[in-house]
Amino acid sequence: MEERNVLPQRPSDDMTLSLMSVLQSRRRGVSFPVIAMLCALWGLTACGGGSSGVDPERAAAEFVRDPIALGERVFRSQCTQCHQRNGQGVTGAFPPLAGSARLLGPEPTPIAIVLLGLHGAIEVGDTFYNGVMPGHQRLMSDYEVAAALTYARQAWGNAAPPISPETVSKMRNFIGDRQTMLTADDLDKIPTAVPLSTP
Repeated sequence: MEERNVLPQRPSDDMTLSLMSVLQSRRRGVSFPVIAMLCALWGLTACGGGSSGVDPERAAAEFVRDPIALGERVFRSQCTQCHQRNGQGVTGAFPPLAGSARLLGPEPTPIAIVLLGLHGAIEVGDTFYNGVMPGHQRLMSDYEVAAALTYARQAWGNAAPPISPETVSKMRNFIGDRQTMLTADDLDKIPTAVPLSTP
């Protein structure tokens, strides 16, 4: 029997407070690699440690009924620990989603980032971030990915079109067996239109 979700689904309040104190201690000389490593470990427990808890059939029904409500719930369970409820992220580690060109731009980019994850230095606006976002390829259904992205593309003053589960499915097929996280260099190679076949 395969064991999954051996890490806790959500960090404890103590863990969250510890991480925030480390992030704030950056001003007191804690090196950035130490902060990035702690953020990565925190991200693995907060963002990638378990499924969103929504049964795929139920997610499909909820998506049809109210994709924004489902998206907000999935976002809060999978994304707020790093990107925050207000979409502003954590300085130096996790970029803001409010006004994010990558989130609001062509659909393939945010879908690929959610499915595969992202690591390494990335520039957003005039700020560099160096955290780790685990991939959710095996944790979230097409409906959950579409709902979470649709919610984020329309929250905090964002105004981008919704993303459909069919589009997520096409990107999932395009990605194929890839398991490695994306880097900043990979982002420029993602097609701007949803591909219909694998490369």
